[in-house]
Amino acid sequence: MEETHSTANRCEGELARLRAEVQSLRAQLEDSQETLRAIQEGAVDALVIDTPDGQRVFTLQGEEHPYRAVIEQMLEGAATLTPEGIIHYCNQRFAEMLKLPLERVMGGRMEDFVTPGDRVLLATMLREGGGRAELTLTAGDATDVSALVSAILLRDEGPAAFCLTIADLTERKRLETEIRGDEPRRIVTEAALFGTLMHYELYVGQPLVSDDAGQFKILGLLHALCWLHAERSIRKLVPLDPREQETIEHVRDAVWKYYQRLRAYRESPTSRRKAALERDFDRLFRWRTGFADLNEALRRIHEKRDYLLLVLERPEIPLHNNLSESDIREWAKKRKISAGTRSELGRRCRDTFVSLKKTCRKLGVSFWRYLQDRIRGLHEILALPELMRQAAQET
Repeated sequence: MEETHSTANRCEGELARLRAEVQSLRAQLEDSQETLRAIQEGAVDALVIDTPDGQRVFTLQGEEHPYRAVIEQMLEGAATLTPEGIIHYCNQRFAEMLKLPLERVMGGRMEDFVTPGDRVLLATMLREGGGRAELTLTAGDATDVSALVSAILLRDEGPAAFCLTIADLTERKRLETEIRGDEPRRIVTEAALFGTLMHYELYVGQPLVSDDAGQFKILGLLHALCWLHAERSIRKLVPLDPREQETIEHVRDAVWKYYQRLRAYRESPTSRRKAALERDFDRLFRWRTGFADLNEALRRIHEKRDYLLLVLERPEIPLHNNLSESDIREWAKKRKISAGTRSELGRRCRDTFVSLKKTCRKLGVSFWRYLQDRIRGLHEILALPELMRQAAQET
């Protein structure tokens, strides 16, 4: 009898345990169904998952994912503020502008990252429901960051919030400072000097030989063109067959023969030679060769007839500007190698030493010896202006 009673008790206990387990499973099932329903309806945008490394947050990609990716990767800063000015969210770019970790920016007050003088402007912009203004931000290293801040008030189903975009104006401000610096003063000074020269006719009739670049077309000067640059337009042509190659070589040979005649004219100019050179210039550069690109190159050279033949009126004018080009060739090489200097002081140092080196070479002075002489304070070598005066008197 006792054994039967004990068995009944065990069965009742087991039944109670199973009922409790079923109830627990039903609760878990309801929780799972509720979670799935929330995910399907878009009420969940992230899940917290326990991993061996701790809890991790996994976001769910929806229709808003591309917009979120744009905000995260845009070059401007972006942030959302509560109506009280608390930074609820910001992207990495905004944190970089403030030179602070992302977690130190989110949760902070926006006004704490704005200089005291601009906080009233920020407060006014938020009070009026948005706007745009240039504000000076204070970075984590206490440096100022100029920024253009635009704010709009978002009114959605959720609580009100401000959306901010922040554009870094540091580089633009630096360029504006440079423009407001010495450059305008230099331009005005050069214009005043040139105006004075033109007023007193000190530049009128002075020849200038160039490669036809626009900056050399200066009012009041006699503009002559470099023959070597003119011929280069023919030399750069690419022939498509041996016949075209032969035609180009034939025309180039004729151009160089004409160039030698110009050199002879400069040594002994006569009216007869001048007339012959003018006639033969038209004949040479109106030549039709059967090669379209070559014909076009000859036509363009003929259009510059007056500039190329200015030497017939002024025999003292050089036929090329290679001497002046060689003076800046070293500077051009350095520019191609290093793409420029890092500062204005670096540019001045480079230009000064290149100028000294070229001047020493023209005067027959060792640049290395000249540097040693000046650094050691020996002054055994005369000053370069004095050497230039001596060279001018000798010639």
